[in-house]
Order: sequence, then structure tokens, then C-alpha cells
Amino acid sequence: MTADPTPEALSMALWQAKAAERVDEYVARGRRLAALSEEHLRKWYATSHKDWVADPQNLDHCRDVFDADAEFQLRGQDPPFALVVKEIKAMQALAKEISERIRASPTLRAMFESELRDELEPIARKLLDPKAKN
Repeated sequence: MTADPTPEALSMALWQAKAAERVDEYVARGRRLAALSEEHLRKWYATSHKDWVADPQNLDHCRDVFDADAEFQLRGQDPPFALVVKEIKAMQALAKEISERIRASPTLRAMFESELRDELEPIARKLLDPKAKN
């Protein structure tokens, strides 16, 4: 019998699955950043982060960030995180604020837990499948 996956294993598996989905979605939409030089892609990456921090509810900015991440991944390069340290810290602060709101509201917490469970169930099944390749 296989032991239940740890929260850390589930978290990492969810992150990897979401990252892979975002790359697939980016490719399916036509890799709009593929023609950019590395310098221009780095600028796009920095600008998209700044735009998202300035307007975090605008999902176009979020997609711009994810698309730049995907393009770097497809090129076999790491994104230039050093260019967006301030923006990453701002988004972490926002995530912490949202997390506190969720914890404080039984309704929001139940909704969040339900959605998270739906996301994690297929990943947990895969992690528990002895035939699955990691």
C-alpha cells in the first residue's frame, strides 16, 4: 500500500501541473512572444510584472506574466527574477492578504477548500498510482 502524499508533494505536483498547463495554453495560443529577442523578452517580463502589480485584478496582465514565463521555459532559460524582486514581494504581500481574508471567512474558506480539493484530487491519484511515472 502506498502512503498518502505529503502536503509538500501535493503542493509541488500542483505547481508543476499548473506550470505545464500554462505552457501548453501559451503554445496553443500561438507563442506570441517567440519572435522577441532575449533582451525584449526580458523587458516584456519586467513590464508585465509591473503592470500586474499595478492592476492585479486585470487577468490580461497575469496572462502576460505567465506567457513570458512559458516562453523562457520553452527556450530552456530561467526567467530574470532579479528584474522583478520588488514586484514579486508585492504579489506575495497581496497573496498573504487574500489568504488572511479566506481564513477569516468561513464561506470563502469553504469555497477555497472545495476548489483546491478539485485541483488536487487528480494529482493525488497520479502520485498514488504505482504505475505512474514521476
